[in-house]
Amino acid sequence: TNLDATHFQFYTTGSLGQSRITVGNAPTAAHFAALFGGGINYDPSGSGKFTVNLAEVRYAKLPGLANSTVIVSSGLHIGF
Repeated sequence: TNLDATHFQFYTTGSLGQSRITVGNAPTAAHFAALFGGGINYDPSGSGKFTVNLAEVRYAKLPGLANSTVIVSSGLHIGF
């Protein structure tokens, strides 16, 4: 291809925490929550001013909201 391989950036991301759930009049329960994954960026100019986030995929364990789910996103980053 004509894409410069040095302009790709692979990364990982993650977070851990506590999810507090209250349902009705039941006592509040605390649960472990996690969000982790990775993605790939492409900077066509190599300057860091304009970056395309080609894909980011994360796994989320969020008790009380969505116990186990996958989140997929993409986007643009424009800097000055």
